[in-house]
Amino acid sequence: MPHRFVLRRCAEVLAALKAGTLPPVLLATPTGATGHLDPAVFLTRLETVEAAGAEPLPADFQQALLRLPGTADPEVVARAGRLTSEAGRRAARRLAEGPVEPETRVRWTFFENEKSYHADEREPPPGAHLSPVPRVRTDPTGLPLVDELLGEVRDHHWGEHGRYMTWWPAVLPSHRDVIAARCLPHVLRSWDRPGVHAEYAEALAACDGPVGEPTALLLAFFLVQADPVHGVRLVLRMAARGDLPADALGRQLALLTGQTWVKLPHAVAGLEQAAAQGAHREVWEVIRAALPHVLPGPGKRPRPGAIDLVALGAEVARWAGARGEIAGLVPPSRRSSEFGRQCRRLHDYLVRP
Repeated sequence: MPHRFVLRRCAEVLAALKAGTLPPVLLATPTGATGHLDPAVFLTRLETVEAAGAEPLPADFQQALLRLPGTADPEVVARAGRLTSEAGRRAARRLAEGPVEPETRVRWTFFENEKSYHADEREPPPGAHLSPVPRVRTDPTGLPLVDELLGEVRDHHWGEHGRYMTWWPAVLPSHRDVIAARCLPHVLRSWDRPGVHAEYAEALAACDGPVGEPTALLLAFFLVQADPVHGVRLVLRMAARGDLPADALGRQLALLTGQTWVKLPHAVAGLEQAAAQGAHREVWEVIRAALPHVLPGPGKRPRPGAIDLVALGAEVARWAGARGEIAGLVPPSRRSSEFGRQCRRLHDYLVRP
């Protein structure tokens, strides 16, 4: 959808140019590198269009609304209230109320007997292949293109469309979790999908809006690479801004490394680098969230990398001054002696006075 939306905007401008109906100014031209549009500049442009007796182009107008930041100065909101056109009244409501907030999540699914099930509702059978399916839900706004962009992710085989994902964050700079959800079908790529490159995720990290499971899974994808340098940089950048989704990242890391071919030891190496560069509190929150999904059940052996994750947790918990018991951390004595020693080491630190 983001790719089709860009094409629609190009077609809209071309059609208006041919028909001689171009308004005096386009509304949605960004004023920031992230794709954001300054509310005061947007309002000035809209006033210019209204004064000329022209109508804004529909896709251009809706793109402009999506590029506005979360808040606007009260004087800008007051100015917008004096506009008299339908577009002006719509813009005034957006500036006064802020952006709509879609609900986003990732559900890991598997097939059994030719039926699809969600892993958080039904235990997958041994050897089941799980796939992450992003979900986006937004109450209708009455603007068809906005509703499509902020609506459900339906397509999972987009072919060449994905090669233009570098543009996508600027389409929805205040809804980065939605763009992350639309990138996810390309994350665990097959030969016919373009894949997701680090610069796409870095552009998302520089944008605004809530972050949740889709963004967390995108971060996890870069942390589990053999060279996690891009994932480390993303974690540090978002931690510095105070918007790293640590709980969601821990859970998605555990699921990604437990249900696909990627390896937990790569993620541990990336987390260790991020902690050493100052993000130790955030890394501890990631590990705390991951451990309940990584710790083996009764009678099971720890998965590769679990010992290293617990050992790293013991280190960063001390750096972060962490406290609070983690259920299931202390293993029975019959488990691997090294794994059990590391678990008890972390547990003893967390529960001490």
